Amino acid sequence: MTGLLRPSDAPRTLRRRRVPFRAARLRCRRGVKVAERLRQSIAAAPAETPAGTVVFTISLGVVATGGVATRDPVALIQLADKALYRAKNEGRNRVGIAVQES
Repeated sequence: MTGLLRPSDAPRTLRRRRVPFRAARLRCRRGVKVAERLRQSIAAAPAETPAGTVVFTISLGVVATGGVATRDPVALIQLADKALYRAKNEGRNRVGIAVQES
């Protein structure tokens, strides 16, 4: 996955299976493209185990802030969760989008 994220993108472990990262100053379309490339990269890297091949999938939530900077990380995480669960409800292994209201 090297090269998919910029040095300024900051991954953080929030909960067991959620790892939000901040990709500042990306337009929504670009953020979705980055998330989609990350999703495809993970799906394209199966692991061989003694029990057979394991294929990984990931659902991602992207938040579009409309250029409005927010200082409330909790609100952003809630929006990202909303987008993530939208992706999961639409069939998993997808990218979901939530828009922050100004």
